[in-house]
Amino acid sequence: MQETSMMGTSSVASGVTDQIPALCQQLAQEDPQVQFAATQAFRKMLSVEQNPPIQDVIQAGIVPRFVHFLKEVSRPDLQFEAAWVLTNIASGTAEQTRVVVEMG
Repeated sequence: MQETSMMGTSSVASGVTDQIPALCQQLAQEDPQVQFAATQAFRKMLSVEQNPPIQDVIQAGIVPRFVHFLKEVSRPDLQFEAAWVLTNIASGTAEQTRVVVEMG
């Protein structure tokens, strides 16, 4: 097994991070069910105890999408999942927390 890097990824996480591009595409779709499923998948991905791929998710540029989902008052299920994703990202390093704060 590869050592954990400063970015919080390892060889174990590489299979999970391979899913990020497809999930990003799903977040961009207008279908509410697809958006919810992708957001939930990100939440589960970031909820792992060892080496969650926080930096990979940040680098994918999708933090603003989760912030946008917080404003979807007619979709409390999506708000819940998006809030959990953002909480998991903010639980990383100080720099990772700053990304969430700066996005709103």
